[in-house]
Amino acid sequence: MVIRLADRRVLTSAECCDDCIDQALTSLHEIRQIIVDKQVELAEKTDTALFLLLDSVRYAIRQFLTFEQTLSKGADPHQTTKSFHRSAGSRELYFAGLEMLRAHIDRTLLQVAKIAGMDEIPGLVGRMSYDGYWQLEAYKKPRA
Repeated sequence: MVIRLADRRVLTSAECCDDCIDQALTSLHEIRQIIVDKQVELAEKTDTALFLLLDSVRYAIRQFLTFEQTLSKGADPHQTTKSFHRSAGSRELYFAGLEMLRAHIDRTLLQVAKIAGMDEIPGLVGRMSYDGYWQLEAYKKPRA
């Protein structure tokens, strides 16, 4: 699981234009599918740490994709190049949101790696290199 997710393009490269964003979105859909497939395998173990960690990534990706869809509604229909069809403001919001998502996925994968007895996430370097500390201010507090 850790190795499959760490190999995804969206987690290891930078985006610069709308074509790159489209490729990253495809990669996020692939990650989500990998997670759903694994959760189906774990259907009898929904109370395990692994299932819950994967669920938090799946849910975060779903939230991000919903966010991106609202940004896409502002695409410029007069734009003629594939590389830049989103507004600059939408691109910046996308990049900021993606950075938060990457940090969440990285920190969650570190926990999954620990469950698997791994000290680190193999093959994940560069772009997605975060410390192991959760940015709690980025999360909503659960209702009591």
